[in-house]
Amino acid sequence: MARGVVALALVCGAVALSGCIAVDREAVSLPEFGAAGSGGAAGGGGQAGHGGQGGQAGQGGQAGEDGGPPDEGPEPEDAATDGAAADQGLPPDMGSPCEACAPGESRPCGFEQGVCFAAEQACVAGCWIACPGLAQQGVETCDGRDEDCDGRVDEGLGAGVPCAVGVGACAREGLGVCDDAGVRCDATPGNPEVELCNGLDDDCDGVYDEALDCPECLPAEVCNGLDDDCDERVDEGVQNACGRCGLVPAEACNGADDDCDGQTDEDLLNPCGQCGPVPAEACNGVDDDCDGRTDEGVQNACGACGAVPPEVCNGADDDCDGGADEGVLNACGACGAVPAEACNGADDDCDGQVDEGGACAGQAEQCDNQDQDLDGRVDEGLTRPCGDGTGACRPGTQTCNAGAWGGCQGAVGPTPETCNDVDDDCDGRIDEQLSEACGVATGACERGTRTCSRGAWGACQGEIGPQPEVCDDRDNDCDGTVDERLSQGCGSDVGACEAGTQTCRDGRWSGCAGEVGPSAEACNNQDDDCDGRTDEGLTRGCGSDVGICVPGTETCAGGAWGACQGEVGSRREVCNGLDDDCDGATDEGLLRVCGVDVGECQTGTERCVGGAWGVCEGVVGPDIEVCNGLDDDCDGRTDEGIPAEPCQRTVGLGIRCTTFGEEACVDGRLICDAPVPVGEPERCNGEDDDCDRRIDEGFPGCIPP
Repeated sequence: MARGVVALALVCGAVALSGCIAVDREAVSLPEFGAAGSGGAAGGGGQAGHGGQGGQAGQGGQAGEDGGPPDEGPEPEDAATDGAAADQGLPPDMGSPCEACAPGESRPCGFEQGVCFAAEQACVAGCWIACPGLAQQGVETCDGRDEDCDGRVDEGLGAGVPCAVGVGACAREGLGVCDDAGVRCDATPGNPEVELCNGLDDDCDGVYDEALDCPECLPAEVCNGLDDDCDERVDEGVQNACGRCGLVPAEACNGADDDCDGQTDEDLLNPCGQCGPVPAEACNGVDDDCDGRTDEGVQNACGACGAVPPEVCNGADDDCDGGADEGVLNACGACGAVPAEACNGADDDCDGQVDEGGACAGQAEQCDNQDQDLDGRVDEGLTRPCGDGTGACRPGTQTCNAGAWGGCQGAVGPTPETCNDVDDDCDGRIDEQLSEACGVATGACERGTRTCSRGAWGACQGEIGPQPEVCDDRDNDCDGTVDERLSQGCGSDVGACEAGTQTCRDGRWSGCAGEVGPSAEACNNQDDDCDGRTDEGLTRGCGSDVGICVPGTETCAGGAWGACQGEVGSRREVCNGLDDDCDGATDEGLLRVCGVDVGECQTGTERCVGGAWGVCEGVVGPDIEVCNGLDDDCDGRTDEGIPAEPCQRTVGLGIRCTTFGEEACVDGRLICDAPVPVGEPERCNGEDDDCDRRIDEGFPGCIPP
């Protein structure tokens, strides 16, 4: 069997028993020069060459002696080749480039978060296939799972965002929750009541005080675009943080402050400080996914970007896997072609079989669409186990048909994990990461979370239960009613004041009905503030207390204000760190010119700050002279004193394709005087003799000395 077929079959069995995973045509493609060798066939008709890796080139083309690309092959519109490759278990031709690898090689990939999981990435037909642990990663949906594998569940969909239901006095606030239908508000509307003359929609029909002979002014302001309390202000004190009626809009990841709290996209940005999923890590020396690590999981085995160098039969560890010449030695442990099997009682081709392939009559049947036992039948009675027996999974059986192993019959595959002390998803772990909401979410009560352990749900953690009702427009006791039957005394009965009564509605205490309230004490020989004293301690400032100015004091005497005592006045502003003119600003408007305007330099401005002249703002100072046709160091000369630096010109690969010279500054540009390298005729020596960035081209089967 071809080694590429073995690799793909192993991946199919490890990932999904019901069939092979889909191969991404961008991430997994055949190499530009697909090497052929002793491994096996990817399609009928072509013959493998010597020393290559992987399978045959495919129908209609013959691989070269050095394992290079096949000669021409079928036209793109000929679908027969791809069909043949599919029959053998290999992916069809997917173009290039791809991340090259050695057939049969594997490496860890993916990560344990959300629906993503750590897995093994296999090499198929010389290319890394897509990581099966990331196959399910996608867009977040409202289902209690982390589909985008960012450590958050149902984020950005409205779950947990404040919401409201109902109209007028029936309006209730809650939080968005996910269910099978999407996102809904978990609040329950209140019950309508008889309409009262109070500026509120008591019967919840969208109209307030309808059909009632109400007075012009109401006790309290309502958010309705009207001056309800007749104080010549509209909706004062009842608008939300965004200056509008109703709920504050929920924050969305859009670069705007949607909920008007002075922050933008708070709690919605990914670890890179952007909206949307975390960028995937790429091999580029940059921390693309913002996890504090660079190129993790994407470097090759040699610790560099790009494809791992292919292993060459040279006694060295070319692909940095700790072994030398692995995968390129023939079955007999030597370089070169495997000796042909002869009917001599010996294992000539070192495949563990003696005289196979028809060398002698009567050998054991193999799954290769040939009649080894000469009984007139092909591949009869050949089966093998397949699938996984981990957890609830059960293995099945594959049967050989026409030289290929069929599907895995009778296998039981993984299912989503449930709280039953069984490894349902067959990952070697039981009831992992299972949690669900518990408790109630009525009114101010909040649900908690319980976690599954060994098939049983644990205690409810983080739950908030009912509390005594207070006047805050919330259902504190979680009985479905808000601020029910709450009233309190208000005001004062001292002096000229008279006490009244307040009633709670919509989270606010109403005006103090019947109250005669206090007023600020005035210089009038009366107890205006109802504290039992008359005109007590009445003084007021006079003059200014800004800058160096010192205010004075006026005192009430006999119902009249006296003269201003102790005042200090203003003077002209100077650069001393003081507010001399007492206008609230220090050293304001004090500027002076600084710097020079020679060459590329420009003058700036110094500003007086804290009583001292600050840095020269806007100035462009001298810089190191560079070759640009400008006076960078502002000495009145251009491009002077720039030293010549060594330079080189390269057109191919290797030292023979490189010439050396010096750079000189000419008319503001650095010019390298190195001559253009001239190549030589190509030879079989492992070098780029003709400087065309190819080595030993035109020498099929070349083995450099």
